[in-house]
Amino acid sequence: MDELAAEAGITKPILYTHFGDKSGLATAIAERFAADLVEEVLASFAAGAEPRTAVRTAIDTFIGFVEREPHVYRFLARGVAASENTLVNQRLVIEVGLRLADVLRDQLNAAGINTKAAELWAFGVLGSVFVGAEWWLVRQTLTRDELVDSLTELAWSGLFGSATTIATTLERTDA
Repeated sequence: MDELAAEAGITKPILYTHFGDKSGLATAIAERFAADLVEEVLASFAAGAEPRTAVRTAIDTFIGFVEREPHVYRFLARGVAASENTLVNQRLVIEVGLRLADVLRDQLNAAGINTKAAELWAFGVLGSVFVGAEWWLVRQTLTRDELVDSLTELAWSGLFGSATTIATTLERTDA
């Protein structure tokens, strides 16, 4: 906190007054980065691009952020030190996951497919991208383009390749 206060040109008590504690400051930093990243990632879906291209662009945008800011990514994905939050409870994951679920639900509705599992699928795809990014930061055995292409294929084939089959199964279990 001393270093942050000095960098900001303020006193440590002002930091504590404004943010409460280290956790409050960390949460504010996470919210700022998460909000910007969510908008950047999801902009690919709002642009009206072909759906598979939009998925690839969103993944590429996210991986670009991970590549540029690996420490910030780890902080956002893992949360504040000693936090009891799980990955699914981290602000970045919640924001992207819920917004992605909305996009997916719209796409499934347009295709006449049951949307019951849209949120689960969105978080599943997001999980594969997050874990893929973590793996890539450690291993670096693929180029960024190879990673993005592989994650896009996994997301596209997994979601859109089997959505009709899974939706039909869900409809049978609802009966």
